[in-house]
Amino acid sequence: MPAADPFRTALARLGLGRHEATLYATLVERSPLGASSLAKATGLARSSVYTALASLTARGLVGTTHEEGVKRFVAEGHAALLDAMRREEERARERAKLAAELAPHFAAREAGGERRLPHVVHFEGIEGLKRVYLTMLRQAPRGATMSILRDEFLWTPEWAFVSSSAWRKRVRALRAPRAIDTRLLVNPSPIEREQAAGYRARPHLAWRFLPEAMRVSRFAIYVLGDVVAVMSTEAPDLVGIQIANANLASNFGAIFEGLWTIASDEEAPPTKPRRRRR
Repeated sequence: MPAADPFRTALARLGLGRHEATLYATLVERSPLGASSLAKATGLARSSVYTALASLTARGLVGTTHEEGVKRFVAEGHAALLDAMRREEERARERAKLAAELAPHFAAREAGGERRLPHVVHFEGIEGLKRVYLTMLRQAPRGATMSILRDEFLWTPEWAFVSSSAWRKRVRALRAPRAIDTRLLVNPSPIEREQAAGYRARPHLAWRFLPEAMRVSRFAIYVLGDVVAVMSTEAPDLVGIQIANANLASNFGAIFEGLWTIASDEEAPPTKPRRRRR
């Protein structure tokens, strides 16, 4: 496989689509060229060439000329690229300003109960759970407590990012303004007992061990406010659903409360099984 061309890669990073970057770079190197020649030079389909050229022309990056009655395309050059980037930068500033001005509209609608959350959201994999977890934090009422019941999936290698400073900083930025506490129920397993010191050191976290007979396997529940997320942590197919429903969240919360009352905060290692008499 040939190495990626730095010029085309840089154009793509500037916001040009893959086909646009390929065609523009080709025209910079070999203008003027007709659509057929561009398709042959780049290996793109004629339809893709025409679509990308229309976009490049609209952005002021490509012009046209005619030679012997044949329409050909010409790259407008570096100055045109700089002008296009400046125009996009200005449009981005205008969009950001408009988005900021919409804050009162969001506040009024959310306060008036006009916001409509999806009742059921399906999610898959680590990225899916990350989105659901962060969304629950963003939408949580101030002073709420997140109740979590889970197995040991969090300590597998692919979840190592939860211990990174970047992830923790991101989570704290959402939790702190809303004063969200956490209660955690985990299995009384050796790996969870090893985490006891870390759990004790974390502010706003209370945790207990489930009774041995109530261990969970490949399973987790998150409850926060009127939202509950239930998932299977069976590798490699982590899947789950997030449901925004006050009645359902209340019932899952009641189940968690019942388990919490019989759970233990004891950190002593489990007793060894007795050896059978021969």
